[in-house]
Amino acid sequence: MARPSALTLSTKAADLLSAALRHARDAEHLLDPAAGYTSPDQAYHLAGYGPECARKATVSLRWLDQAHGTASRPPPLT
Repeated sequence: MARPSALTLSTKAADLLSAALRHARDAEHLLDPAAGYTSPDQAYHLAGYGPECARKATVSLRWLDQAHGTASRPPPLT
């Protein structure tokens, strides 16, 4: 079996990177007054998942991304 190079992305890693970007875009949309509805609390919550998904995408052993959960997320706004 060929060993993957450093530039090879698995389907799971590509999906996680896509999710990270989607979370950031969705959070940005929730802060845009032109969208007709804003929710800073939901935007903050959603934006917190972006870095988490990006970190999980960089893990080479897929089972490790399951262990890396939301423990490193910032606390909610009060």
